[in-house]
Amino acid sequence: MKTIPYLVTYKDIRRIILKIDNKNRIIVSCPIYTSDKMLNDFLYANVDQILQMKERKQNGTKYNPTEGKVSLFGKEINVQIINTTGNEKFKVYNETLMLHLRSKANFEKVIKRFYKAEAKEYISQRIEELSKQTGLNYKSLDIKWFESKWGHCDSLNNIVISAKLMTQPKEVIDYVLIHELSHTIHHNHSEQFWNLVALHCPNYKDYKKLLKEL
Repeated sequence: MKTIPYLVTYKDIRRIILKIDNKNRIIVSCPIYTSDKMLNDFLYANVDQILQMKERKQNGTKYNPTEGKVSLFGKEINVQIINTTGNEKFKVYNETLMLHLRSKANFEKVIKRFYKAEAKEYISQRIEELSKQTGLNYKSLDIKWFESKWGHCDSLNNIVISAKLMTQPKEVIDYVLIHELSHTIHHNHSEQFWNLVALHCPNYKDYKKLLKEL
């Protein structure tokens, strides 16, 4: 059986708490009085939950671009920077993002342009497919860059999606699109709204939690 490493801390708390940190390590916070047997029994009883938490953390991707790698559809792709005195542009070739930059200071600005271009191509097509599948109709779609939210649907059923969503796996993107499409019927987060989301995205709770943890 595969051993799952973890870190244990003892604190003035009432119950054992599990979490996965940014390095995908299992952190177990225990009340000060917790015995080894209590800890082992707890871990054994929650092994399935621990594995699911690690998988969710691995599948979700924070927007954290570097000059070496960026994330697209939940997977890392290599970045190659090419110095230029001409127009700053980008191109994906053989799973490598080629960035033509006049200055490295413009790295993030051009990366955002890359994500917006990818989103306009992919999300425009995918939301149309999901709209036909679900029967949920929207008025218009716009792609912008939001730091604090993934999407928005206004009272006129105009949908705006953050280009940052392109960092996530396709199933997570589908959840966000279905979430916003469901707002064309329920402009709230009522029980009826979540029932509609669940109808078209049964695993939405996993994706919702994943995005919340990023």
